[in-house]
Amino acid sequence: MTILSGGFSQEYASITKVYCFSLVAELDLRFTIQLEKTMSTHEIQHLICHKGQFTFVDGKQDEGMIISRYNISAAQIEYYFIPSMNVIAYQAARSHSQNDAHKKLGMMIDIGNISHAKLIN
Repeated sequence: MTILSGGFSQEYASITKVYCFSLVAELDLRFTIQLEKTMSTHEIQHLICHKGQFTFVDGKQDEGMIISRYNISAAQIEYYFIPSMNVIAYQAARSHSQNDAHKKLGMMIDIGNISHAKLIN
């Protein structure tokens, strides 16, 4: 057994390298899988209130608009998907100060379930 500087044996150092390498590889794999599955909150923020084609992690594709609303009682931001057939009605309702239009014309979604989005005109 060889003692390295710092009092570690060579066997311990090689086990540590293998363990660290496998841990880094596992974390890298998880990170890659996560990137392939969902969009980040930062990416979603650029899509708020714009019509687009959204692909969800279950493979479903739908055209519409994502909006965000702050829920005061829950102290959190909620995201709603407004299907394309309701976008014009939603915009008209909002222009007439109907603050609950997002609940009537859309559905609450978890933005972690959005895997891809493409803006459309």
